Amino acid sequence: MTSFDPYEFERPPIVLTGVDRARLAALADAATQDDPDVTRFLREELARADIVPEGAAGSVIMGSEVKFIDHRSPRVRRCRLAYPDEANDSHSISVLAPIGSALLGLGPGQSINWIDAGIEQRLTVLEVSSSLPQVTRMAARLRLGRSPLEIARR
Repeated sequence: MTSFDPYEFERPPIVLTGVDRARLAALADAATQDDPDVTRFLREELARADIVPEGAAGSVIMGSEVKFIDHRSPRVRRCRLAYPDEANDSHSISVLAPIGSALLGLGPGQSINWIDAGIEQRLTVLEVSSSLPQVTRMAARLRLGRSPLEIARR
């Protein structure tokens, strides 16, 4: 018989790019002393994430704009997931904040539960958008021999 751990929830599958995983692992290593619980949660998320190629759309990656329901309020929020040094406005959430680590890798319709300061939290992602797919499409067009001016006119 297995024991029940109230701090562990079944988590939905998540995806990350290899670049995000590497940079976030280094960030977690550097931030271990700042908030050990959040760092532990981030490390767990990094360890369980499936890696997808750069430009794969649909999930919350670093820099994504995300619309989600914070079930504590409950209200709909919109933010950009950012590295701590880039989270300098009210529209950005740091990936080192508990809610930022929870958003990481989720896609529309996915929900996650976690514990923050001893209180169960839950959020559901509604929409994810990123400028990365546009950049990827532009790079593909450049590889096809189109000039930047041709691309800009389209």
